[in-house]
Amino acid sequence: MKRVALLFACCVLGCGVARAQAPATSDTAMLRLEEAIETSALRIVLPAGGIGQVDVRRCRDCPPKSLLVGSESRWFIGPRAVSFEELRLAMAAEPRSFVVVFYRPRTAELTRLVVLPR
Repeated sequence: MKRVALLFACCVLGCGVARAQAPATSDTAMLRLEEAIETSALRIVLPAGGIGQVDVRRCRDCPPKSLLVGSESRWFIGPRAVSFEELRLAMAAEPRSFVVVFYRPRTAELTRLVVLPR
């Protein structure tokens, strides 16, 4: 009897482990709403007036990724929201600043750009 109970417990435990390790199906897959690129201000080309397209390179030899900039795009220096012009001036003054560019992967829309000054 103890043997049957032990075998049953092992089967139940084995099914639980197999279920936990099963690959995600379409109904359980995570949806990526936003991605980020970490780079420096030197590797970013901003649009002339704050609306248009931003070209971002992850590294010096990496191909640029073009992202759409619109009225929903937000600009930050550290935690502080700033105007596009203030951001542009800060990036020009400190071209080696660390920058994180957030965007929607499905539409390539830039959601926010955060400059972390040195």
